[in-house]
Amino acid sequence: MRSIFRKIFVCVAVCGALCARPSQEIERLSPLANAYFTIETRTIGEYKVFIAKPKTNATKYPALVMLDGNAHFPIVINQYIMHQYTPRESPLLIVGIGYKGDLAYDTPRRTRDYTPIVRDGKGGGAARFYEVLHTQIMPMIRESAGGELSSIGFFGHSFGGLFGLYVFLHHQEMFSHYMIASPSLWWGNIEIPSTFLCRATLAFSYGTDEPYKGGMSLAEFYEALSAQCPCMSVRVFTGGHGDSIKPSIVLMLSELLGGDGFGGCKEI
Repeated sequence: MRSIFRKIFVCVAVCGALCARPSQEIERLSPLANAYFTIETRTIGEYKVFIAKPKTNATKYPALVMLDGNAHFPIVINQYIMHQYTPRESPLLIVGIGYKGDLAYDTPRRTRDYTPIVRDGKGGGAARFYEVLHTQIMPMIRESAGGELSSIGFFGHSFGGLFGLYVFLHHQEMFSHYMIASPSLWWGNIEIPSTFLCRATLAFSYGTDEPYKGGMSLAEFYEALSAQCPCMSVRVFTGGHGDSIKPSIVLMLSELLGGDGFGGCKEI
């Protein structure tokens, strides 16, 4: 069996402490945010949906939808500005799906919503959350764009990455591009349907110092999926669990905005 790591492109990122977890401190928005975007927040039940519509005359442009929006929405906007994208040349609709309240990561609710099965009496709500996303949130996103969306990318980290895999394997058509960062495969019940075919663009990322918590390893999952997805991209960043967030977002932005973020089609 070929080693799944043989042709992985290794990226070096600026990292914090080894095995770092995502911070509960919410990043401040860049002063340019309101000059580049019209930003609003809507609520659907207990969900808070952050929307940044680019100030552009373009009638067709891509969108990026991310989970853990309380924390990741300002990070995406700041990285967009930091990497010198502008609404005039590279318009992007940015949407974060989070929860009511001030927590960056609402652990009980994200555990409930992002996991496909119940484990130790917790989680198992992925199918229900998908229905909310499909029937209520995605129509609102399309309406907010005010025009045609050329593509729709998904970003999820940890449990968010696990939910992204659930959607990719069972409802792949929802998004055109998937960035799955440090997915929590140890939760279990991520099975690849025998008839599954990749039609969307897929990339994975993780940190070199992430601890193994049991269950299917990342290497085993990549090897199993590579038969159906020979062009998926795998990126490895120096650091721990939380250190994969920002560099993965940068790759996602590049991919959606015409760059070589995922590195094109590479045999794994």
